[in-house]
Amino acid sequence: MYQKRPYPSVLLTAVLLLLAGGAAQATISHTWVSSTGSDANACTRSAPCATFAGALTKTSAGGEIDVADAGDYGPVTISQAVSIEAVGVLATIQVTSGNAITISTGANDTVVLRGLTLDGQGTAGDGIRFTSGGTLYIEDSRIHRFTTGIDFLPTNSTSTSKLFVTDTIVRNNGSGGTGCGVFIQSSLGYAVASIDGLRTENNVCGVKVQDSANVTIRNSVAANNGFSGFSAVGVGNLPRMLIESSITTHNGTNGITSADLSGGGGIGSPQVRLSNVTVVDNQTGLATSGVGEIISFGNNKVDGNSTNGSPTSTIPPR
Repeated sequence: MYQKRPYPSVLLTAVLLLLAGGAAQATISHTWVSSTGSDANACTRSAPCATFAGALTKTSAGGEIDVADAGDYGPVTISQAVSIEAVGVLATIQVTSGNAITISTGANDTVVLRGLTLDGQGTAGDGIRFTSGGTLYIEDSRIHRFTTGIDFLPTNSTSTSKLFVTDTIVRNNGSGGTGCGVFIQSSLGYAVASIDGLRTENNVCGVKVQDSANVTIRNSVAANNGFSGFSAVGVGNLPRMLIESSITTHNGTNGITSADLSGGGGIGSPQVRLSNVTVVDNQTGLATSGVGEIISFGNNKVDGNSTNGSPTSTIPPR
């Protein structure tokens, strides 16, 4: 019996459509953005995209987005492992509402942000908001005029999220009594942070750590923040903070705070350890409440505050 076959032209059209669909889904490991680019481009070096969001859709998981020249590259929501790198160029994200960068990735994903300048214009939400993921690196960046500069709020219930901040400035964040330069809180899982070379200046609060988080701060400055420069606050859980070779000065309330907000009903106590830290010209130098602890290694300088305060205990040299 005769069986009708598709015409060659019909078969060719079908093949071309399949190929086009596959090309539309293709991603590459190394993409580029440029002030003269277009998100309709392939995001290669010779045909760059115009925004981080546009480039991300064409970048494979674990890939890298590089910045070719100075420009404003728009807000981006990151849902995969990726590096965004701006080396030797001014790469900005300016927003008037919402967040500049939102990160919600898998528990094993790593995100790297390097060399970025984020500006919230005094009305936007967060400079960088992290809600889930494995590891976030923030390096050589400037974050200012948001409600909170870096809002690290992992909700992973079965894994630890890690934050690393290096050589970064967060300034002029917050309004009234709300907002911080850096806020770290993990109420479901656990957060670990390492901060080195941070300047947190003229925010409502400097660096605030709350609940299940363990943070190390080194070679950093908290200055002219409206409330505390560095603070560890517990609400039912026990934050830990180690401050090494740093300065907290000219802050409106306390240079360093360790506060229990659960009325002593939490697990353990909030704890701040100090080594080679200078605390000067604050309203109160060292302040604790409830079962909050400030533990000194005996090599700190606390002087010239309206009220100096004192550590709850001192660890003798060993």
